[in-house]
Amino acid sequence: MKNALLKVIPIGSKEMVGLEVYISTLAQKEKQAIAIPGLKR
Repeated sequence: MKNALLKVIPIGSKEMVGLEVYISTLAQKEKQAIAIPGLKR
C-alpha cells in the first residue's frame, strides 16, 4: 500500500543526489556497505 504522505523523489534530482551523498558519507565514516532495496544505480 502506498503512503499518500510520501513524495516520490526522481533519480537525478538535486534532492536525490544530496541524499545519496549524505548516505555515502555516513557509510564511509562507519565503514559499512550501502544496501538500499529497489535502488539500481
